[in-house]
Amino acid sequence: RSRPAQPTMAGGAVPFTVPADVADRIVALSRTLGATPFMVAHAAVAGLLSRLGAGDDIPLGVPVAGRVDDVLEGLVGFFVNTLVLRTDVSGDPTLRVLLARVRDADLAALANQDLPFEMVVDAVAPTRSAARHPLFQVMISYQHGEGGPAGGDSLDGTPVETAETTAKFDLSFDFYETVVADDAGSERRGLDGVVGYASDLFDRDTAERLAGRLVRLLAELVADP
Repeated sequence: RSRPAQPTMAGGAVPFTVPADVADRIVALSRTLGATPFMVAHAAVAGLLSRLGAGDDIPLGVPVAGRVDDVLEGLVGFFVNTLVLRTDVSGDPTLRVLLARVRDADLAALANQDLPFEMVVDAVAPTRSAARHPLFQVMISYQHGEGGPAGGDSLDGTPVETAETTAKFDLSFDFYETVVADDAGSERRGLDGVVGYASDLFDRDTAERLAGRLVRLLAELVADP
């Protein structure tokens, strides 16, 4: 739908699961091409959005841990910063070509991850509007690890699921590494995800189609890069 002048911030979320064999291929391919699984996911999301009409220049927001300074290691607090990853999808590239572009762009952005997002916005000076987020409208994240309870030597944590009823961005694509057992009882890495959406712009069935297309695209890309 058309973007309202004042967003309600209402939203929802649709879960998806990447098949185990596809998740394995993502890891193997990223190692072969000198990239990371996040970069493969980034390339797939950018390719999906471009194919759906977003153009050839796709900016995606990504949260990064803000503890780049050793003096912050002993502190408790929220140090996450936001980067903008600009993706060139022009020229109908193969996955190998697109992944090379994504890797270069991501590494360049990560090299400057300690620069506060607010300073980037001030430097770019985009036309500001209450209707949309500046610089990007789609967020992507990739969480490593099992996704289980957090803890430490003297601290236990229990995850609490909450209903996703708000949306900070038009869309968000969140990937979570998991541990799953195969038929032989051995543990292997899996990959789940969630597509978040702003209800002002999208219906749930639209988000479900996006999730399905993303999983299909990932499978096709790693099968024939």
